[in-house]
Amino acid sequence: TDSRRVALYLLASAAALLSNLSFALLIPIQLRWWLGGAVQTRAARRRWLLATLGVALVVAAPWVPQIARTWDWRRLEPARAEVQGETPLRQGGTFHPGAVPFAAYSFSVGFTYGPSLRELRHETSWATIRRHLPAVLSASIVFGALGVLGLVAVVRRRRAADTLLWLVAPALLVSYFATQNFKPFNPRYLAVCMPVVVLLFAGALADLRGRLRALMICAVVGVWGVALSQHYLLPQYGREDYRGALRVVRAGFRPGEQVLAVGSEEPVLFYARGLSAQRWWIGHVDRPIRWRETWTEATSQASGTWVVLSRSEDLDPQDRFATWLDQHYPQAPRWQMPGVRVWHIPGGGVLDAQGVQH
Repeated sequence: TDSRRVALYLLASAAALLSNLSFALLIPIQLRWWLGGAVQTRAARRRWLLATLGVALVVAAPWVPQIARTWDWRRLEPARAEVQGETPLRQGGTFHPGAVPFAAYSFSVGFTYGPSLRELRHETSWATIRRHLPAVLSASIVFGALGVLGLVAVVRRRRAADTLLWLVAPALLVSYFATQNFKPFNPRYLAVCMPVVVLLFAGALADLRGRLRALMICAVVGVWGVALSQHYLLPQYGREDYRGALRVVRAGFRPGEQVLAVGSEEPVLFYARGLSAQRWWIGHVDRPIRWRETWTEATSQASGTWVVLSRSEDLDPQDRFATWLDQHYPQAPRWQMPGVRVWHIPGGGVLDAQGVQH
């Protein structure tokens, strides 16, 4: 109940909450820590807990209206029947049985060991896994063994309950959100679990002795070394080159033109800051009439449009939008960077009923 320590905790919690709302997934373990401890300090802990909740509400208050409007909270009802015509938030569904194992795999080696993210976005069949089977098996053996030994270590240290609340409870909540079509499953939502994963690996290595520990450390360094080298040296494992794409845009950008962010919008808008930029939702490809209407509305007021397209696989797995651009603007200059494509469409881009530009 040291006020200085509580103040530091409040600052850290506020920063975590502002960083990502997934910090709320740690409420079970946080409550265990606050409500446990010596009996004589529990009353004081409860008072500080109420103060902490008050600070959290104040910090999150600016986002509460948007959260209430954006998410359909009715979907979290356990007995809710799926509404007829309800579409999944992601193409093909919001949850897959391999989601949790993939999250554990990504926590162990990142996204640059084995199948690349771009491969997985375009092809999620077992053929992708088979092409990278040696890498997948080696990572699974090394970090699977460390995970099991780490669980033994925390049980021996009587920290199993903390581990379950920190690691398993968030995974169950995120999985439930996905099965209810409330929020798609994504490993980044479980990033709050990463510290305890590292602690499991550290506990396992601490309990090993002699040559066995040295062998396991060499295996970890070897796998991570390959992952890091592929990240820095192989383009297919690199991040989408938004910076390079917007460098091209800035070099040719003229007054009166605009940038249109399509697919993954936020990185484009970040690197396009200072330029006239807006979003265009690629989900309109399923409704051709609405597609042309919104396209004309988005492009008619500019003397030219720089279309920056990335991560369109979820809403446009057949790549219809890019094909349409190539067909209707055959003279438009185009560029391709890792994971990002750019078109420069001169003129207003206004289309008639047949989709012909005027």
